[in-house]
Order: sequence, then C-alpha cells, then structure tokens
Amino acid sequence: MICNAAPNKLETINRIEDVNSALKQIEAQKIDTGNSIHSKKSQVSSLLEEQQRLADEIARLEKTCNLLKEDIVTEENSLNVLKKDEGQMRAIASAYHNSERALVTFLKDWESLTDGLKSSLLNRHPLSFSQSDQTASSNVREIPTNFLKVEPKRFQFKILGSLTKDGNVGSLSGVKTWDTNLAGILLVWEDPKNSSIYVVNGHNRLAKARELGIKTLTCRFIQAGTAKEARSIGAIANIAEGQGTAIDVAKFLRDTNLSSLDLKAKGIGIRNSLARDGLALSKLSPNLFSKLINGNLAVSQG
Repeated sequence: MICNAAPNKLETINRIEDVNSALKQIEAQKIDTGNSIHSKKSQVSSLLEEQQRLADEIARLEKTCNLLKEDIVTEENSLNVLKKDEGQMRAIASAYHNSERALVTFLKDWESLTDGLKSSLLNRHPLSFSQSDQTASSNVREIPTNFLKVEPKRFQFKILGSLTKDGNVGSLSGVKTWDTNLAGILLVWEDPKNSSIYVVNGHNRLAKARELGIKTLTCRFIQAGTAKEARSIGAIANIAEGQGTAIDVAKFLRDTNLSSLDLKAKGIGIRNSLARDGLALSKLSPNLFSKLINGNLAVSQG
C-alpha cells in the first residue's frame, strides 16, 4: 500500500506543476492580450484624432472655399460696376471731345472777329509808319500794349533775354509803380509781311507795363527793311544807352562783323565802356569766345 501511495503522490505533484504551468501560460497570454488591447486602443485613439484633424481641415477648407466664392462674387460685382463706369467715362470723354471741338471752332471764330476788329482799328487809327516820307516825330505814337508783339529770338539783343519767352531779363523786377517820365520810348518795328508790331528795344519795359496793367506805351517806329536790320538798330540803341553786357555786345559785333569805326559812325565812341569791352571780347579766338559764351571763361580773363 505504501508503495502504491508514493507514485500517486508524485503524479499529483506533476499534475499540480502542470496546472501551475498552464496557469502561468494563461496569465502570460492574459498579459499579452491586455497589452495587445491597450495597443489597439492607442491605435484607435490615434486614428480618431487623425480623423478629427482631417475633419477640422476639411471644415477650414470649406470655409476658405466659401470666402473665395464670396470674393469672386464681390469681384464680379466690382467688374460690373467698372463696366458701367467705363460706359459713363466714354460718354463723358465723347462729350468732352465734342465740347473741345466746339471750343476750337469758337476760338477760330473769335480770332477772326478780333483780327477784324484790329484791322478796323488800324484803318481808323493807322499805326504804319514805314513810309520814307514820315518825319521822326510822326513816328512816335502811343500804342496799346496788347498790340505789341515780342519775338526775343529775332529781336532781343541781350543773350539772356533771347532765351526767355518775352525777352525779359528781370532788370525791372524791383519796380512796383509805373512812372511815364522814366519809361522812355520803346523802339518797335512793323513787319511789312503781316503788319504786326514787334518790340526791338524795350522788352523789359513792356513786360513790366503788362504786369502793372499799363494800357499804352510810347513807341518809336524804326525804319528797317528786314527783321535783321531792325534787330541791329535795337542793339545799337542798347549799346548807346549802356544796356546789356559786354558779352552781349561782343556777340552782336561778331554776328554783324561791325568794327569800332562802324560804331563810331553810328555815334558810339570808344569811351563807352560797354562798347569798349565788347569790342575787346569780340576779337577773341573762336575757341575762347565759345568758352566765354558758355560761361567757362570769365570776362576778366577774356
């Protein structure tokens, strides 16, 4: 009996060990299963988060898309407004061009009218004194300032004045009131081609008279067959009066080939400092004279 009990006990122990081993395996499987479940839960959680992120992104894109649609509608409305404005602008431009053409026509008619009035006034009060039988005193007349014309490039003796629109060099810039006694007599020339009256000496006085609202100026009509001759007479008058600069005189003498004897014959002596300095400068070489005119050579150096 004792011998039979020992094997049974051993068998029981083995079974117990097998059961414990099985329990350990079950426990290990349970742990693995728990870990697997936890991992799956984490994956599911990540997937849910990704799903939410994608949903949020889709919502944002839909919002952006809606805003873009609104912008497109706004742009379309603006385009329609611009098209409407463009039509209005074209209508305005057309009206402007029509009014411009009407204005041009009016100005032409007005010019014809004023020319007719001027011609009528000239016929009533002749201003032409170019005939050779006129006396010197009869050549002096009061001329309306708006009848007097200026062409500095043709008639202004002074270099600076010839570069301006009205021939004015600013010599009377400080004058605020007009004194007829100091105004002197302007030299003018009537162009036989169109009967226009041009100032040949007195550009600064005419500019100041117009600025101060003076209506008429005392003018002497010079006897000259051409504009060039008229300019020469005006230049000689300026030199005799000491007006202008030595450079102005020098350029005039070089342009006209006049000498000291020519000036003397016209009543301008060598004692006239302006004439004397101008004569000296006029004899410079072409290169030096060019530098003088361009301001690269001082008068004292010349």
